[in-house]
Amino acid sequence: MAEMSAGENQLARVIRELKELIGGKWKAVARELEFSTTDIDAIVCRDEHDLKEQIHRFFEQWKMREGRGASVQKLIEAVRAAGLRTILDDLQRALPELESTDSPETGDGREIGCLAFECPGDVAGFVIGRDGKNRRVVESKTDTRIRVEKKEVDTAANTRVVIMGEKENCKKALFLIVQNLRRKTALHTATTETIDIPSQHCGRVIGRKGANVRAIENLTGTRINIEQLKGLDVFLNFEAVAKCKITGSAEQIEKAKEMVRKSVEGSDIAGAAFIAAFMLKFMKEMGAEGHTFE
Repeated sequence: MAEMSAGENQLARVIRELKELIGGKWKAVARELEFSTTDIDAIVCRDEHDLKEQIHRFFEQWKMREGRGASVQKLIEAVRAAGLRTILDDLQRALPELESTDSPETGDGREIGCLAFECPGDVAGFVIGRDGKNRRVVESKTDTRIRVEKKEVDTAANTRVVIMGEKENCKKALFLIVQNLRRKTALHTATTETIDIPSQHCGRVIGRKGANVRAIENLTGTRINIEQLKGLDVFLNFEAVAKCKITGSAEQIEKAKEMVRKSVEGSDIAGAAFIAAFMLKFMKEMGAEGHTFE
């Protein structure tokens, strides 16, 4: 049997202690570790009258999910996020060799931090997104964890958003959240213009897996929605048109309209954008930015 690393040994000791300390609160920790209600219910149903077995099964499933990513740091963050401060203190007393749970660090000494801000509930709802989509995108891009806490005080800013992870990653996550909120606000004050495009050329505008229309949106700062005809209508009516709705400022819309027209004519906007970005990066690396080549 392969020897366990020091990190794996420490993780095993932490899990052993938590099994004794956590009791019925294991479900709160499981939720912080992104176990769904269905996942939790399945564990409970399998060992409905055996709490110890439920706890054991939860930790085993978590280790299996995380694989090599399972770490003491993630467990401690989840316990803290669940509000189980007493359990953290008891864990520290049981395993004094652990670094302080008040200011944990990664294995290479990078400090784990926490950023929080208060906001109205609808803003927090946008941070999370439908089915948690916006939160998952930011978390995956920055290697952080984001949670939302509802405050009991009935004020305008009645929700608290907490970002946890390495301090620099927390800052990156906050930047992405603010960037997304600014774009959302801009869209609220934007106008929408509809143009017609030949239905048989919708594929050119959309591009492979939506690459072309996403490139146009990113380059112009607009949102684009194309209402296509369905079924045989496209093939039976050669003059059929699809409605292309473009949302943004007047200037943004004009830029997007031009790109849509070029796409209809056969231009690959996504490919052109990639090549332009690659060439700019290459020229910067070669110290040739701003020069022209014959």
